[in-house]
Amino acid sequence: MLVQYDPGSLQQFADDLYTQAKGIVFVYAAWYTLLTFAAAWFLIAWRGTTSQGHSDGLGALPWAAMIALVGLRGGIDAGKRKAFALKLRAQQILCQREIELNTRKRDQAAGTGS
Repeated sequence: MLVQYDPGSLQQFADDLYTQAKGIVFVYAAWYTLLTFAAAWFLIAWRGTTSQGHSDGLGALPWAAMIALVGLRGGIDAGKRKAFALKLRAQQILCQREIELNTRKRDQAAGTGS
């Protein structure tokens, strides 16, 4: 089976990449914050465990929340980098699409196109 070139599929793929890029900063920020908070809370609560095995987990919450702000900042930065990479890939696809369309038009005008 011979597959025909479809510029619409490239456009759709580029559009999908841009859609992903729009929400990726929020997703990364949320995940980094959640994971940093959970890890910080666990480590602080574990460090505060007494010799009888009791822990004041609630006392660790404010400290874990402050440490989670570092995770938030890291998530925002990582999300921005990922969003940029997705947008760059979309632009590369759109550039390839335009090259193909322009080449096809030139070949058709010269009478050598398919």
